[in-house]
Amino acid sequence: FIIFLILGSFIFKDYGISIDEDNTRIIGFLSLEQLFKFFSLNNVSEITQIIKEDALAHTRDNTSTSGTVFDLPMAYLEYLFKVTDSKSYFLLRHFFTFIVFFISTIYFYKIIVNIYNSKITALLGTSFLIISPRIFGESFFNNKDIIFMSLFIIGIYYAIKFLHSKNILSVLNFALICAAVVNMRILGITLPFIIIFVNFIMILRSDKEIIKKFSRLILFLFMFSIFYFILWPELWIEPIGVLTKTLNLMKSHFLNLNIFYLGKYYFFSEIPWHYHLVSIFVSTPLIYTFLFLIGFFFISRRLIIRLINIEKNNSHKDLWRGKKEMLNFIFLIIFVSVIIVAMDSGKISYNGWRHLYFIYPCFILISLEGLFLLQTIKLLKKRKNIFQYLIFLILLPTAIWMYKNHPYQNLYFNFILKKNYNKYFEVDYWGLTNKKALEIILNQNDEVANIYMEGTSDLNLSKRIIDKKDRDKINIVGEINDADYI
Repeated sequence: FIIFLILGSFIFKDYGISIDEDNTRIIGFLSLEQLFKFFSLNNVSEITQIIKEDALAHTRDNTSTSGTVFDLPMAYLEYLFKVTDSKSYFLLRHFFTFIVFFISTIYFYKIIVNIYNSKITALLGTSFLIISPRIFGESFFNNKDIIFMSLFIIGIYYAIKFLHSKNILSVLNFALICAAVVNMRILGITLPFIIIFVNFIMILRSDKEIIKKFSRLILFLFMFSIFYFILWPELWIEPIGVLTKTLNLMKSHFLNLNIFYLGKYYFFSEIPWHYHLVSIFVSTPLIYTFLFLIGFFFISRRLIIRLINIEKNNSHKDLWRGKKEMLNFIFLIIFVSVIIVAMDSGKISYNGWRHLYFIYPCFILISLEGLFLLQTIKLLKKRKNIFQYLIFLILLPTAIWMYKNHPYQNLYFNFILKKNYNKYFEVDYWGLTNKKALEIILNQNDEVANIYMEGTSDLNLSKRIIDKKDRDKINIVGEINDADYI
């Protein structure tokens, strides 16, 4: 973990800027403005001026559906330390995006130790998460999906504590992290909903302290509502109006966007049902998918058999036996339910499967169950440690690929497509590589270079993360005939 932290602290400066980062930054300042107005602080005009100077794509009417749990603190840090240069404040956001992901890997390690009581298995599972090229690469700039996934991991940890601990602190911790998860993205409601469902089953199967257990659920729901309200400053001023506006925005969400998928263009709301499943398969190391399919098959098979044979007040014929089976049940339900929702919703079908990154930890945890089941085979049972170290070795080629292709790990496709992935899938939809392209042009020119962009990326945004002294040497033109470079 120390090595990982040092590595991230050295390389976070290498990444370009993604298409949404200016928008999420302004969302943070809009929330900070609301906060300053609420407490009648004198400096509100300074915040308003920042918003006026830089509100490019978002207006005051269309930010309500986005989470402030990360963007608000980042806006305050930028304001507090008077960070005025665009490269500096975007790198500040990149660093803290990585830090949040780093913290989540520690929680992920603790989750696996809690399930398998094995530090080697926990290190292996955490390595799966870190040596996932797309996740690793985006952990330095994707301050929406990676932050959401990181909070979801922390939420799973406190969900386990909530289900197996009787103290009030476990209820408060879980309520707080659930509020943060749902604040970040509304799909985060999956976590508290499924945990409440599982807890309800546990209460129904129990004959002891039923009223006390129900009171913990009521306390959770109450504190979740309180924390959710606290984490969303807009609600403080006009709660009903903001919630109504948010629901209307979600219903009317529309993108005039075509998606390149399997060699064809689809309108974003008409993408095939298998879009997310295929996207996960081609951009995840195959060893993880192989182990996942084993784990998924046996967990599903066990659940179906248990449902058929379930009996009242018989622990041997229940949905699960013991903590590990119960947690595998939770991971399976989270993964399957979200995939089903995604298949039926055109509103989240673009940019690969980044909107579903938050279920990737469940994907890995199911993969670890597949690994665990493989180790029970007679041939491998006596060579358990050797088999685990072999898996570590299998990860090595992916780690080497990540090193060789730094800082473009987010463009990873597994070798199933060889080198033809750009004929079937979108590649750099983030616009990350624009930074390097501009730097190459700057190295070739002493004078101003006129550049025309053939595509949907915003080169004016890309300019903002290169050195300040070089920005005036780049002139983005609107006509191809005026350009020195395309």
